[in-house]
Amino acid sequence: MKQLFVLCLLAAISQLAFGQAKSVEATLTQMERDLIQTGIDSSPAGIEKDVKILERIDADDYVGDYVGTGGVDGDIVTKARNIADIKSKAIVVQSASLSDMKVRVFGDTAVVTYVLTQKAKYKGQDISGKYPSMDVFVKRNGQWQIVANLNARLPN
Repeated sequence: MKQLFVLCLLAAISQLAFGQAKSVEATLTQMERDLIQTGIDSSPAGIEKDVKILERIDADDYVGDYVGTGGVDGDIVTKARNIADIKSKAIVVQSASLSDMKVRVFGDTAVVTYVLTQKAKYKGQDISGKYPSMDVFVKRNGQWQIVANLNARLPN
């Protein structure tokens, strides 16, 4: 009888853990979808919405790097710079989509990989293309945020 109880308890715990992992995956997937929309609507209301998204998703100590984009190639990008680029309309995104997204969760850390396809300009320079990308999320104070990002544009 004890063995049956222990087996049932283990099954319940594994189902709970699996459900939590799926919930984290869904949360991070939605956050990525929210994030790729930033820069598309350059109206004052769109900019305000984009800034709120970046403030929520980018950690204060966020760092990112965009490889293969020319003017921003190799620059370390911070949360403050992301917000400034949206406010100043330095980044203008006409369209963006995600594909091949994979979420791997390691406790309070998660790695999300995907391919970003976008049509965009940064300070007037065309940065359109496909970008294999990776975001590292950390859960702090109950909230998931990106602490590191890498986007590398594929050659046309």
